Amino acid sequence: MKSYAIQAINLNKTFKRRNTPVKALSNFEINIPSGTIYGLLGPNGAGKSTFINILGGL
Repeated sequence: MKSYAIQAINLNKTFKRRNTPVKALSNFEINIPSGTIYGLLGPNGAGKSTFINILGGL
């Protein structure tokens, strides 16, 4: 069995903007094995900062 430094399964985050729900993350999954280095890349609005902020809150 692999050891993961970070493992997220079925992660969801929804914000309200002007009383309208906005999905920042929907069924997001990531597995980062221990001892590895990863970077998060993606277009604006992809949820990179949201994911990092969720990790910081754990």
